[in-house]
Amino acid sequence: MRDVAEAAGVSEMTVSRVLSGKGVVSARTRDRVMAVVARTGYVRNRLAGSLGRSRSDQVAVVIPSLGNAIFDEVVDGIGVELSRKDYNPVLGISDYDERREESLLQSMLSWRPAGVILPAIGHTARVEAMLRNADVPIVEIMNTGRRRAGIAVGIDQHGAGRASARHLIDRGRTRIAWIGWDPRDLSAAARLDGARAVAAERDVVLVEPRAPSAGAVTLLDGRRDLAALLAADPAIDAAIFANDTAAAGGMMHCLAEGVDVPGRVALMGYGDTVGGRVLPRRLTTISPPRRAIGRIAARCILDTMRGVAVGPVIDVGFELVTGETS
Repeated sequence: MRDVAEAAGVSEMTVSRVLSGKGVVSARTRDRVMAVVARTGYVRNRLAGSLGRSRSDQVAVVIPSLGNAIFDEVVDGIGVELSRKDYNPVLGISDYDERREESLLQSMLSWRPAGVILPAIGHTARVEAMLRNADVPIVEIMNTGRRRAGIAVGIDQHGAGRASARHLIDRGRTRIAWIGWDPRDLSAAARLDGARAVAAERDVVLVEPRAPSAGAVTLLDGRRDLAALLAADPAIDAAIFANDTAAAGGMMHCLAEGVDVPGRVALMGYGDTVGGRVLPRRLTTISPPRRAIGRIAARCILDTMRGVAVGPVIDVGFELVTGETS
C-alpha cells in the first residue's frame, strides 16, 4: 500500500479509502490510485483488515464432490448471492470423507470466515463441536432431515425417495432396482430408505445394492451396474439411480443393447441436471431447486449477520419431473 501511495502521490489512508470504497475521495484521485493498482498488480491484504473486525469477507463452503453435477448450480447460487454484498465463497471438496471434511473445516475456520455452508451429511464428532462453537452463521444444505447445527436449507430426501418409488409403482413396475449408493452420502441413503418404505407398503420388490459405491456414482457406474443387474435378474422392470449422471449411463447401456425404455425398463434419476435433459429421451427425475438452495443458504448467512432471525429449517420442496423414461 505504501508503494501504491508513493507512486500515486497520495497518502496510504487515501489508498485505503479508494480500495475499501469508504470515505470521501475525488474521482480524479480515485482514478490515479486505481491506475497504479492496475499497473503494479497490487492486491489488498484483506486478512489484515479482517483481524480488527474478527471475521473476514469470505464464506467457507464445503461440498462433497465436484464429480457430482448436483452441486454445480448450488455453488453458483451461493456465489451470486454473496457477491451482491461483497462476500466471496471459498470452496473445499471433502470427497464424502468425514476426516477430510474435518480437516477442511478446521483450516477454513482458522481464517475467520463470515459463515459456513456445508452439506447436511455425516459429520465427525469434532466437526459437530466446531460447528457448535464457531460463533458464525452455519447453514447445512440439501437435506432438511439431517440438521446438526445452525440452519438447514434443502429438501426432504426421504420424501424424494418415496416419490420416486410411488411414481414407478403407479406405472405398473413391480421389481425396481436401486443403482448407486455410498453409505457416506446420507442424502442418497435417505432416498433409499424412502423407496424401501414405499416398496414394503405396496408389496413390490426393491432390489438393493449388493455393495456400496466408493464415492459419487459416475456415468460408467450407471451403465455397468444396470447391465449387470439386468443380466442377473431379467425380471427387473425399473431402476432408480442415485443421480442423473448414473441414470444417463444406464440409458447408454439401453441404447447400445437395444433395451426398450421405458417399455422393457423404466429409468428414474435424481437432480434434474443437464445430462438428464439432453438424453435422446428426457429423463424422469427428482428436481430439487439447486440454485435456489444455494441462494437461500447464502442469504441465511447474510441475514443472520445482520441480526435477522432465520430458520431453523427451510424446506424448499422438490418436483418430480415426468420425462420419457418412465
